[in-house]
Amino acid sequence: MSRKVKHSSNWYKAVVKLAKQHRRVANIRKDALHKLTTYLANNHGIVVIEV
Repeated sequence: MSRKVKHSSNWYKAVVKLAKQHRRVANIRKDALHKLTTYLANNHGIVVIEV
């Protein structure tokens, strides 16, 4: 986006494209964590977190 003219139509397209990529990465991470916690909950009786 640094190479685009700020607030031009191509700049807005780049903003949308980057936001989609960020959202995709966030969803992939969220899905992996959800799958891990579901696996742990289903396959282990007690889960302990030590601080």
